[in-house]
Amino acid sequence: MVRLALCVMACALSSAAYAGLCPSPPVVTLNQAMCLARNFVERPSPPPWQTDYRVFKTTSGWSVRYAPRTPTPRGGSGELLIDAQSGRVRVIRMDR
Repeated sequence: MVRLALCVMACALSSAAYAGLCPSPPVVTLNQAMCLARNFVERPSPPPWQTDYRVFKTTSGWSVRYAPRTPTPRGGSGELLIDAQSGRVRVIRMDR
């Protein structure tokens, strides 16, 4: 039983550490933009709901809109702008 718990904890920690790693800029793919957005939204810990992301290419980078899968009374949605050259994430709109 203890071994099972240790295995589960090790898997959770390794996947959490891996999730924080995104390819370095410039941001040229949708997956890179999604990774940066997820890291931004889910820090320091993920929200207590599942989040949907929609990524759009813009002239200067990427626009990412995120929202909870089910409506929550506190909001939890927003829009981010990711600069393609630097990978910098700016908050355009955040509903809390």
